[in-house]
Amino acid sequence: MSPTENTTSSPETRDELLNAEQLTRWEGERCITDSISLSLRRGEVLGLLGLNGAGKSTTLNMLAGVLTPSSGTVQIAGWHLHGLAKDSRKAKQHLGYLPETPPLYMDMKVGAYLDYCGKLHGLRGKTLKEAKRAVLADCQLESIEKRVIRNLSKGYRQRIGIAQALIHRPDVVLLDEPSSGLDPQQMIGMRELIKRLSKQHAIVFSTHLLSEATAVCDRICVIHEGRVIHQQELQHGNTGDAAVNSYSLKLNDRLTTSDVMSPPGVLDVTQVEAGRWHLNIQASQQNQLLATVLENGWTLTEFAPRRQALEELFTSLVNSDYSDAQTATHTSSEQMNLQNDQSDQTQLANDDAPTLILERESES
Repeated sequence: MSPTENTTSSPETRDELLNAEQLTRWEGERCITDSISLSLRRGEVLGLLGLNGAGKSTTLNMLAGVLTPSSGTVQIAGWHLHGLAKDSRKAKQHLGYLPETPPLYMDMKVGAYLDYCGKLHGLRGKTLKEAKRAVLADCQLESIEKRVIRNLSKGYRQRIGIAQALIHRPDVVLLDEPSSGLDPQQMIGMRELIKRLSKQHAIVFSTHLLSEATAVCDRICVIHEGRVIHQQELQHGNTGDAAVNSYSLKLNDRLTTSDVMSPPGVLDVTQVEAGRWHLNIQASQQNQLLATVLENGWTLTEFAPRRQALEELFTSLVNSDYSDAQTATHTSSEQMNLQNDQSDQTQLANDDAPTLILERESES
């Protein structure tokens, strides 16, 4: 089978809807993203977390086909996004994308704008009408269908942008900061919408809100300075061996860190204060933790999930990565200074012995 035939295999036969390998993007001499790899199956929600300028939007733009990576590949439902033109068109038919700034025509009415977006995706007649009705209901826009977009609030405009990404019911939905500008009630509605969509689609969205990621994501991917520094399954998304739960324990015994680390599945332990511990444990092994406490006769007075575990993890990862980068920069600077000193010394030695150099050249 030729490579071209392989790229045009039927997307319905593939369970993996999104596969990105080693995405790297250079702008001049600056590396914006470095070797980012992601994969996603139907029914999964992946959250991209990171500070401003970390590379989240650039990553989404490459996944959407808006930017071409300097190197790396993207497949959407089995079609190569940055390959042959016909494959790229097929891939984009399976994509819905909300960029950071919603692509709105301000002088159009909401209903007319969604009709226009649907026609761009090839929808016509009854199919278009039904699709528009569905996204108006999903995004709670039915009451403003006849209003001009320019006269609407930022929150409404954001939801219209999401509606245009969903109108053709794509397999893969990419959302860049979908909750930006929404009030608390609208944010709850957005979470419910993402959860409903995740049953039939693969969803990737970026966010600054860790609580939002915790509420709807199956997995998180932390991006810092253009690199993936951490990926993790979240508890509600997967209860298999890969999922990690975080707990706070209070034990009225004189225990050491190695004691608390002894139960099966415990990944790391931090002693917060005398008798109080924070630990991460594989979800499939959490019952073994309690069994070990009982078997050893430890006095357990508190056992509770840690609500802020993701925030603490994110902060520690970013700070650790920053410290490592500073150390590497400092070490590199010292090595460069040492090389410069050695080079100066070599040059002085050569200046002091020009005759010896000439003799060696004549012998060769």
